[in-house]
Amino acid sequence: MVKNTVSLDGLSVSDLTALQGQIDEQIKARREEAKQDMKKRILAELGAAGFSLADIFPTGRGTKPEAGIFKQKVRIKYSDGQNHWTGRGKMPLWIKSFVESGGKLASLEVAK
Repeated sequence: MVKNTVSLDGLSVSDLTALQGQIDEQIKARREEAKQDMKKRILAELGAAGFSLADIFPTGRGTKPEAGIFKQKVRIKYSDGQNHWTGRGKMPLWIKSFVESGGKLASLEVAK
């Protein structure tokens, strides 16, 4: 790393702000250049070894999902035509009020 000293004493705030903008642009350009250089070297190494980027980093598109990743939808167990409940979790208010008013939970069961 080269150590350069630059005197900033005589610069105004607007000059310093402009210089900061130029520095940010240079940093961005050099990072992009380094990234492209690294990409070329990696692709060259992969090609020399007989691999492609997709061999090392598969995208996952077109493959079957692994077991346990996707959860199966739960079948609706109770329904009144407008509202549905799977029977899991806290009892919904529409079922609770139905049962409290004398209705039988079994009458809301959906046929298999």
